[in-house]
Amino acid sequence: MTTQPTAPLAPGAHTIEVDGTVQAYHVHGTGPVCVAHPGGPGIPWEYLRMPAAERHLTMVYAEPIGTGASGRLPRHPDGYVRARYSRFLEALIDHLGVGPVHLLGHSHGGFVVQYHALHHPGQVAGVILYDSAPVTGREHGAEAMRQVQAFAARHADRPELPAVLAALQSVPAARDDAGITAALRGLLLVVDGEWRADLHQAVGLGVRAVLPRAGFSWETFTQTVRQVRAGHGDLPPALQGRLMDQMRYTYREVLVPRGLTPGGLTEREAKVLRLVADGHELQDIGNRLGYSERTIKNVLYGVIKRHRLRNRAHAVSFAIRSGLI
Repeated sequence: MTTQPTAPLAPGAHTIEVDGTVQAYHVHGTGPVCVAHPGGPGIPWEYLRMPAAERHLTMVYAEPIGTGASGRLPRHPDGYVRARYSRFLEALIDHLGVGPVHLLGHSHGGFVVQYHALHHPGQVAGVILYDSAPVTGREHGAEAMRQVQAFAARHADRPELPAVLAALQSVPAARDDAGITAALRGLLLVVDGEWRADLHQAVGLGVRAVLPRAGFSWETFTQTVRQVRAGHGDLPPALQGRLMDQMRYTYREVLVPRGLTPGGLTEREAKVLRLVADGHELQDIGNRLGYSERTIKNVLYGVIKRHRLRNRAHAVSFAIRSGLI
């Protein structure tokens, strides 16, 4: 196994070589190490980014072999089994050099991390299963089939249902990237009419882009995916206006009456953190704002406790990175 001459847990993109195949991974955040394995198999890692977790953990996002910047097996797509993914996890954890780590597996990634924990318990401090299952045999297959049948029953009146079911059934038979791509294109649902979802809730759940059926094309879809991967969003102008209206209402009717800012700090908390960031002592901050030093300490303690921060320096860093001060 060969590696790049960079610190294994330095923020950013990394690659190592395992058994002659490249394994890519990405590091974000600070704290105890948690290695995240995406689902699929075959889904790019970016969707699994968790900024909230990165405030408390060093998140190491693996790009499973066969996806993204990681290499392909010689007989691609054959050989992508749990034991193979576990072998690459083993090499990655050894490369990180920090001892037992927590493993987070989403969907199929949950199957991988469970397998790895059973076969390499010495590398594992804990396992987090995200929308996965404890079994992968007949019981899991039967439940998956029941869910497909329930989906079909709910959408029996939709004219596109037969095509969606045919695409779903074609996935196990796909033997190359082109076949998988064709199958997954058939599973992309585009809703007709005006999108009337609660935009605040949708954004909170992670929605970054909305594509109306009118004018939809594969080119616009791929362009939008690239924008989202780069950290941008893409909403039709009408939805942008609705979102701004909802944000204005929330600010005026919810935040201001409670003395809060959009970032979750009160005006007093923001003023205190700005002065701490400027290097002022607590007594000086109290004198400037007309409060006792004890009150300033209580203000900082409230911020640290509410946002689960470690100390004053962490509170200032959190406020700056979040754009709150």
